[in-house]
Amino acid sequence: MKPSKKDEWTNYRYYTEQDIVRLNTVRALQLMDLPLKEIKKVLEYDNLEKIVDFLAQAEKRRTKK
Repeated sequence: MKPSKKDEWTNYRYYTEQDIVRLNTVRALQLMDLPLKEIKKVLEYDNLEKIVDFLAQAEKRRTKK
């Protein structure tokens, strides 16, 4: 994940709270065995309801296996 800001002098990388939430979301979706292609789709959603629906569908598919 690309940092929001990088200090040119120390090369220290800075991440925002939003970056951390995104990273944790990606990790949680990986733990659900979702492929990166589907994770990318979820991250593009701009509506919480869409995300919840997607996760519910993914969970249903997972429990059927």
